[in-house]
Amino acid sequence: MPLELDAFRQEADARIASDFHAGFLSLTESLSKFARRLDEIGGLAIDELNRVAQDPRAYSTAWEPNYLTLHRSREWTIRAGRYKRTSSFIYSSPFHMLICPITDHPLQVHHYELPNGINLDVFDSKARLKFKESRLYKCGDIIKVDGRLDAIDVTTSASAMVLKLTSRHFASQQWAFDRERLSAQQCIASEIVDSELVSLSGVLGAMRAHASIDVLKKLANHRRHFVRWSALQALAKISAAEASPLVAAAISDPHIHVRNAAKKALPRVLEAERA
Repeated sequence: MPLELDAFRQEADARIASDFHAGFLSLTESLSKFARRLDEIGGLAIDELNRVAQDPRAYSTAWEPNYLTLHRSREWTIRAGRYKRTSSFIYSSPFHMLICPITDHPLQVHHYELPNGINLDVFDSKARLKFKESRLYKCGDIIKVDGRLDAIDVTTSASAMVLKLTSRHFASQQWAFDRERLSAQQCIASEIVDSELVSLSGVLGAMRAHASIDVLKKLANHRRHFVRWSALQALAKISAAEASPLVAAAISDPHIHVRNAAKKALPRVLEAERA
């Protein structure tokens, strides 16, 4: 590992270990300092290209669309790549972010405040963003996003090269807000693995796959509420008798959306069981 990146890694690990939220968000100056070492950042990219040149079938988890991962740990990840706006929505962030432009192409950023007291794990269609300020960020400047409080909308006419430091996920969902009205429109799973579990549960339910009953029962106790409910929905399609006691128990689920959905679904599941 290059010396400057290793020094940054040690500092980031120490600060985040001391205080996850405040420690991560205090890394602004350290990230700006590391961003000046374009030789090290470029060297890591060259190393990856040399590896591919030696083996055209090479693949690495460090590669992502538009980004190269420079280092990943359990608590944080640092990437270099091109920042592009790809959605018509403004999204909340399920993690903290520090973003630093590393070339002369600036980023125009509109900052918004999330609703006071928002719980990102419980979607509320009545929630609205509040505009805070607009700023132009040049090379070496740091865009700070506290995922508990902030959302950003980046305007750029072309893709800009940036360093992006992100924390681990601490919210299960990412909310999408209408760019004009600033109102909450929908939410999605913040982590791909959770989204895939929901999709797979739906497929198994549609297939009436009896062999999946045991694994769906396990998923009914998953840490994410939307995974739990998707597993119960699939289980109800396969076997009402297997699903009914779990749906009844879900009326006491920790998450309000699961509780409400279980109350509505239980009469239908019991009727299907009697049929």
